[in-house]
Amino acid sequence: LVGRAAHTVYQADEPGARFGCAMASGDLDGDDIDDLIVGADVGTDGAVDGGNGSVHVFLGGALPGGVRDADAVADAVIYGGVRNEGLGHAVAAVDLDHDGRDDLIMGAPAYHCRQAAGRPDQPNCDNVIALSGSVYTMLGRTKQKWRALGDEFLSRDADLVVDGDVHDGGFGISIASAGNVDGDTEEDVIIGSQADEAYLWYGGTNPGSFEHQTSHEAHAIFDGAGLAGHPGMAVAGADFI
Repeated sequence: LVGRAAHTVYQADEPGARFGCAMASGDLDGDDIDDLIVGADVGTDGAVDGGNGSVHVFLGGALPGGVRDADAVADAVIYGGVRNEGLGHAVAAVDLDHDGRDDLIMGAPAYHCRQAAGRPDQPNCDNVIALSGSVYTMLGRTKQKWRALGDEFLSRDADLVVDGDVHDGGFGISIASAGNVDGDTEEDVIIGSQADEAYLWYGGTNPGSFEHQTSHEAHAIFDGAGLAGHPGMAVAGADFI
């Protein structure tokens, strides 16, 4: 299928933004219609220097058709709030709180803790940790509330923030649903890094309990040190039994 033959083409108006470097779908607003999530890890809103990255949310429904400006037709856009953090390199939709709406999880593997040092709402960034990475979660919400975010929302204002705590760790370079690992009713999430580790968080009715944690406070950590390649660069969940 040639791209221009598609029914609808969403096109970034910023050259080099890498719009489409990561994509996922899920029901973010609970209307039983899948929504589209598109990352652009070098995109910026022009308000700050550097390619901070961005994530566009297109809520499901009738497609507009033709070639469309992604910024103009997206229902919500989340921009990287820290210079060159690479927001949108990985995206996933996982219902962490079991409320019937998928939650939007976004990786920013090039995040530097030093750039937010001293902010009282970011207690994990008191020390300089370069390229540690960060993962942001926007909890599912109604269509109206997604649209109310507009195009000025920044990553560090997300509902849940988990920061990497390894130098050059690249936490958030990959994200996927882990299925129901612990056998309860909630979906779990696995997050990869370039530090040869992957991190598992169990879903729950109060996912805010891991807000502003660091990566090593995960419920389980898979350490691939010594294995060939870079375990954690890509992750996925599956039902093996």
